[in-house]
Amino acid sequence: MNDMMFSAIAGLVALVIIFLICRELICWYWKINEAVDLLREIHKELKILNKTN
Repeated sequence: MNDMMFSAIAGLVALVIIFLICRELICWYWKINEAVDLLREIHKELKILNKTN
């Protein structure tokens, strides 16, 4: 019973790690991180422009 519980937890941890690695690779390939950074920069500049007007 204890070995089965350990195997299940180890398998779950391995799946989470694989998911995170695959997610990062997909975001890098489709340049999603860069797009989010650019949108945040645009948002900040628009806020500044909106305050001055």
